[in-house]
Amino acid sequence: MKPKAQTILNSELWLRHSVSQTLFVYLKTLEDANISINELFQVFMEQTELNPHNEKRLETLLQDNPYKNQFKLIDESVILKKEA
Repeated sequence: MKPKAQTILNSELWLRHSVSQTLFVYLKTLEDANISINELFQVFMEQTELNPHNEKRLETLLQDNPYKNQFKLIDESVILKKEA
């Protein structure tokens, strides 16, 4: 049996269903310490080394990313909300 190809949607669904509640609790505790999610993820990204499997997965996801053109729209909508 061939394994199913991973997509960015698979990752999003996993985050939403398996990680979101733990992350929510963690982030609420960080708010008390005045640490932003951006600061947290910056540290995570600086300290993370991907194994070969995840390096290949990232490469594939970046090539086949169906959201590729939507990230800019998401950023713009956040900016517009802040300015309003």
